Amino acid sequence: MLVMSSTLGLLAGAAVSHAQQPPVHVFSGGVFIDGTPVSDGTAVTAWIDGNVVAKTMVEGGEYTLTLKQPPGQSYAGKIVTFRAGEVQTGVRREWKKDAETIVNLDAYIRGSGPPGSTDRVPGRFIRECVLNALGRLPSSVEDMAAPELIKANQLCPSLKGRGGALRGGSGARPAPDSQPAADVSAHIFQGKALISGEPAEDGTGVTAYIDGVRISGTKTNGGRFRLVVPQAQGRSFVGRFVEFRGVTAQGRRFEWLAPAAWTGSETSITLGPEVRFASGGQSGGGPVGNPVSIPDPVTLECVRGVLGYLPATGPREMTQEQLDAAGSACPGLRGRMGQVLNPRAVDQSNRECAQRVLGYLPPNVQAMTAEETQRVQAACLGGRSIPDDPTLSRDSIRGEPIPSDPAPSQDPIRGFFTNSASGNMSDLNNLLDPTMLAVLGILLTLVATSLSLVKGS
Repeated sequence: MLVMSSTLGLLAGAAVSHAQQPPVHVFSGGVFIDGTPVSDGTAVTAWIDGNVVAKTMVEGGEYTLTLKQPPGQSYAGKIVTFRAGEVQTGVRREWKKDAETIVNLDAYIRGSGPPGSTDRVPGRFIRECVLNALGRLPSSVEDMAAPELIKANQLCPSLKGRGGALRGGSGARPAPDSQPAADVSAHIFQGKALISGEPAEDGTGVTAYIDGVRISGTKTNGGRFRLVVPQAQGRSFVGRFVEFRGVTAQGRRFEWLAPAAWTGSETSITLGPEVRFASGGQSGGGPVGNPVSIPDPVTLECVRGVLGYLPATGPREMTQEQLDAAGSACPGLRGRMGQVLNPRAVDQSNRECAQRVLGYLPPNVQAMTAEETQRVQAACLGGRSIPDDPTLSRDSIRGEPIPSDPAPSQDPIRGFFTNSASGNMSDLNNLLDPTMLAVLGILLTLVATSLSLVKGS
């Protein structure tokens, strides 16, 4: 009996020990480098006291890290820092028992551009990166030992050439949550996903788009979804509409018809039941519906992201390398590159980009300030200059877009950001002008009449 009691006691103790799971803190959110979502498969690591304590891979632009407290140790109150690949982020959070934290991870590689340019990272981001990389914030480059300088340059590429950004650092260790919470935020959408009134099958992709740009994605489980739509530092999604697109397990693309507003909170919604499937089944990555619709804003923005700008005259001004890169990254171009990248659609897309950047559409280029011109050139034209075209004031009066033709036009046009007329094509356009044709018709009539009179005489 004594032996049996001892055995039962040991088994009970083992059961209690097994039931006591180690404390954890779960972190999740989006991952960005230079404000752009990183590619799937990018490694994300969490660090405490200079050691890696958790690692995961990005999937759908998002990460989830579970930090378990090892037996015999205490993480309570310790600072957690994060790296995206081999780049240090500026995010630092305190480990808390059984907590869940949504936080976007922002890392920066660029940083040495001229003042005021989009290639110049604010000094605050550089200081946050160095702080997390070294565990302290030096007051200058000279305040770092050689090993520290090497480490800071490796983990914080934006520091190179920007040592002056460290000025103002006290060298002290700041409070755990010194990074303002307002710098990063996300909106969580969750609820039912319906397709034509029926629950979406498990594994159906759900993707969020804002202004035609993919932000994040997830997959359904049990007819439901949970999608974190993060906002990167330096960007504001407040009040913007989120469009939801999907792809079935068989690869058929579609979109849910009702968008939802991004407010930086958590919302329970139902996607569906109305959906619109893409024509052509699995093919196409542009807008759902008619696959040859003009313009195609999603594909145009994809091309802008690949090249940095939209070619004014379409594929004919693109190099083979550019054609291959755009065709590979933007499925909506396949089989219809010339139709999507037609001059009118490009000009309209550039107008919309300028309006997003400036908050309004200038009546013409001459009405833009130097600072506005620089911003539009950097964000919409890949640093290229805006053509100085005297017809701009006519084409863009009252900020109205140039109407798109029902079919792609191959004729050169003059637009807000484009001037594709050149050489003999311009002369041909002038000859085909209605007024010129009328004058030529009158001259031909006079010549024919004169010949008839001479012949009669």
